[in-house]
Amino acid sequence: MDTATQLYFRAIITKSSGVLINQVTRGMYKPEDITKCLFDGKAPERSWEESWYCIPVLPSKITHMVGQPDINHRFDLIDPSMESEQIPATFKREEVAKEGHGTEYSWEWGWFDKYKHLYSLYKAVSDSQDGIEQELEFDIETLDIEIDNIKTPKEICYRACRVGSWSSEKYIVTKDKVQHQLIDTILFPKVLLATRPTKMSSRQTYDIVRAHIKDHHDKTTSKIVDDYDFCFKVEKRIAGNPYSVVTEKLTRAGRSYRKPRYNTRWVNSRGVVLFEMTTKGKPWQKYTPIEGFSADTADELVEQIDTYLAELMAVINAPVEDCTHCGGTGVQEQTTSE
Repeated sequence: MDTATQLYFRAIITKSSGVLINQVTRGMYKPEDITKCLFDGKAPERSWEESWYCIPVLPSKITHMVGQPDINHRFDLIDPSMESEQIPATFKREEVAKEGHGTEYSWEWGWFDKYKHLYSLYKAVSDSQDGIEQELEFDIETLDIEIDNIKTPKEICYRACRVGSWSSEKYIVTKDKVQHQLIDTILFPKVLLATRPTKMSSRQTYDIVRAHIKDHHDKTTSKIVDDYDFCFKVEKRIAGNPYSVVTEKLTRAGRSYRKPRYNTRWVNSRGVVLFEMTTKGKPWQKYTPIEGFSADTADELVEQIDTYLAELMAVINAPVEDCTHCGGTGVQEQTTSE
């Protein structure tokens, strides 16, 4: 076989659940579509990482199906009811046409002048053949890496947002946007990076937390008072005994009217800062810089983020009211009568 068609692979052998395999480019050989190959008669399964596939064991033979040309080319009558002595049901292709005859392209079949008047009554038909399984030459480099089994990591997919005064951007933080140690990206193939320490930047963490709070906070128990790319703040709405607040109404110049005018509004809750954050690197005033999420593996990172967001929202959305015993010095969980 021509070595230009030889396939080259990298493989990672697991202790208990098969082999991860990846086709690599070497020289000027023509890459093969792995999904159309058979490894010892079995098709590979896609892994969680693009271009990496799962197979049971290192193969002794790799094959692919080679398509065969159609046979029995002919022209069949479009409307069978028109069949007659002068208009047969079928013409053999070579009987009425020739490749390149009177056509713009050499590969087209042109009808002979004797039969051209019948051309529009027929359609080209042929029979397909089954493909032939052909063996491929290949070389596999086994990487000196030990892993226990092939386990699909949990999906990293979190909505994030950046909304400023002049622009608005929503994006998704995925596994391709998280960070890994430089040494890991050098020593380990991409398919195994999910098993290595993984982290997000303070900016990504800020955008994820911000988007999650905006999407899930209960407006009856909390209020977002600062919502910027550089700082974010949430207040807890604490229910209490209603009281009135009287304020003087001023003119546009900020002065009192000759006869003073007043506005009265009723307040049945007060706000207390519950959560605030800014980003590291570019902190804003006295806001707390939020640390980026980080964990030993991608699975642990997902668990950490999900737990953090769930616990944060439970606190933000929990209804509370002024303590009836100390007159608002403390707060207590709201009770509902059933």
